[in-house]
Amino acid sequence: MKLSATLALVILVATAVAKPWKCFPGQYQYRDRNLKICTSCPLNTYSSGRKATSCKSCRPGTYSNRGARRCTSCPAGTYNSRSGGSCRRCPANSYSRPGAKSCTKCPKGTRSSSGAQTCSIGLARVENNVDYWGADIRNFRSKGVQDCYNNCRKQKGCASFAMRKTDSYCWLKKKRNGAKRTGNRDRLSANMVPVDGGWSNYGTWTGCSVKCGGKGTKQRRRSCNKPAPANGGKGCEGNDKQTAVCYATKACPVYPKQQLTYSGYWGNWGQRSYCPNGGFATSFKQKVEPNQGGGDDSALNGICLICSQGGTACSTVGPWGSWRTSRTSLSGFNEFRMKYERKQGRGDDSGANAVRLYAKSYRYSGSHIMLRKRNRDRDYGYNTSNEGKWGTWSSRMKCISGRVICGISTRVEKKQGGGDDTALNGVSFKCCS
Repeated sequence: MKLSATLALVILVATAVAKPWKCFPGQYQYRDRNLKICTSCPLNTYSSGRKATSCKSCRPGTYSNRGARRCTSCPAGTYNSRSGGSCRRCPANSYSRPGAKSCTKCPKGTRSSSGAQTCSIGLARVENNVDYWGADIRNFRSKGVQDCYNNCRKQKGCASFAMRKTDSYCWLKKKRNGAKRTGNRDRLSANMVPVDGGWSNYGTWTGCSVKCGGKGTKQRRRSCNKPAPANGGKGCEGNDKQTAVCYATKACPVYPKQQLTYSGYWGNWGQRSYCPNGGFATSFKQKVEPNQGGGDDSALNGICLICSQGGTACSTVGPWGSWRTSRTSLSGFNEFRMKYERKQGRGDDSGANAVRLYAKSYRYSGSHIMLRKRNRDRDYGYNTSNEGKWGTWSSRMKCISGRVICGISTRVEKKQGGGDDTALNGVSFKCCS
């Protein structure tokens, strides 16, 4: 049995010696007595294989893993200063390109962390000798790299800047550095880092859109300022506004049936409109057609109430004229009178020409009207600057005590074609408590 084993070993050795001896790339030939063995190259060495009897050390600026057939450049932010050495991280306030044998000190006024690929100042990455030649926005003599950077941040469309090291002369550019066309070798250059926008937290909810009567909506907003987009970065995705349902549990006031009406002669009554959310009129506007000379005059065409809780109340409106708005009475209005032209027979009828609203000096608070007289009663008339010129004023019509005007309906004659147009003829105001 021992004789057979010895014979097999002799045959194996003879076979190994007889065959050509080749290793794979990343290995070298190693002889152990009568045996020829292929062994992997150690770290930071390499071989092409085949008949290599030893491994070669990697050059400075490169490295390799065990069993490598070639060396690889050290990554950016690292360096290797000797043959067969390992890549090491650059210290703080220095940087390196791939394959560096040593690290470059950051330019004055800039900084970097350990293992950095570039130096930085604020939102700019600073390098040497890669500035784009041309595409200047403007140039000026700066006080240094910080001043050059600050001006680029303020300049719309500035993507990069370059600064001459000898005298701090600065160029602001539309294109990013690192392009094929490069400038002089005495320049320091920097690309502005794009910053994508981020949403802030939502603010507080607005009040409910209704003050009474059930379901409404409320809103809250956020801003794209944490951070704000900068240097060509993307804006925030999504909506800046959020809407939710809200409810007003208080019942809306029931309007009493008192109304103040001036009927006029012609036209049909429009649908009555009320101030929203239980409000009342604090101002009003009139639509009046100016004097047409020898043409057909229609004078007053429309009246709308402007309300205390926002919004307006409008009924039917004629097609002619322009709007003008009155002054504001925070206490509301409790009287009105109409300027109306009587029938002209075969002449040109204009119908209603203007309306004036009146308010006593009251004050109010909250959503309920608190009417309290001041030291003396004094009437204030509110008008607009575009009143019609024809007709006479009616007597005043007044809401009962404690009530103010909150709704309106108007009587408007439709277009008469070739006939005589009068537009608005009558108005009916609703009084509310």
